Amino acid sequence: MLGDKAIISTDVGQHQMWTAQFYPFSFQRQFLTSGGLGTMGFGLPAALGAKFAFPDKVSINFSGDGSILMNIQDLMTATEHKKPVINIVLNNNYLGMVRQWQTLFYEDRLASSVIETQPDFVKLVEAFGGVGYRVTTKEEFEAALNGAIEHDKVAIIEVIISRREQVLPMIPTGGALYNMILTDSEANNA
Repeated sequence: MLGDKAIISTDVGQHQMWTAQFYPFSFQRQFLTSGGLGTMGFGLPAALGAKFAFPDKVSINFSGDGSILMNIQDLMTATEHKKPVINIVLNNNYLGMVRQWQTLFYEDRLASSVIETQPDFVKLVEAFGGVGYRVTTKEEFEAALNGAIEHDKVAIIEVIISRREQVLPMIPTGGALYNMILTDSEANNA
């Protein structure tokens, strides 16, 4: 929908991998990510920095329901400085990448990756002076993104996703390219 009109940042997790795989990047420094060297919470401050540096671009932060909470207070910074950063929060009630690794390589023994208690992200961003949306379909997402852009305030678009969605392809720790898991059936046999 935005193509080269946006600068994209990410936190760390499944959403980071999906963004890297599917967003149509078209210019240098359009993708702000910590890669494999960062931590959850990187995305929102990076998106704010991008908006300060390039006020005419739409600044989008892709995050997860765990990652966004690491620096959620920066919603206040965005409001205070009138920086309409849009946070797309992929919510699966898990630390998704941690859950994926625990599922694939540790016999689905989930430890500290389930997030059953979490805030109402729509009300939370509204409490910081922004706008919020909760979506479950592509059509709802498109309307929410257009609404967030039109409101010109810090925003959260909470996207409810499948709890057990996998990011594929992936390479297991210590693996080589020929060890790459390409499909769900291969993931189930990992």
